[in-house]
Amino acid sequence: MQSIDYIEFLGNAFEEFHAWCDQCELERLRTDGWNDDSMEFAGIKLVCEDCYFEIKAFNSTK
Repeated sequence: MQSIDYIEFLGNAFEEFHAWCDQCELERLRTDGWNDDSMEFAGIKLVCEDCYFEIKAFNSTK
């Protein structure tokens, strides 16, 4: 599986984690932010904190 660079934003005091790939960031910018079109393109999924870090480690460039 190919590694993808991710844009990561650390959220508020509840330490919410958000991440998406460069291609999704380009689509988000093209559609003027997160909306139905960009969310469908990205296929955003909710995962728990443990899974977030597992996925992030798997997809991080070394």
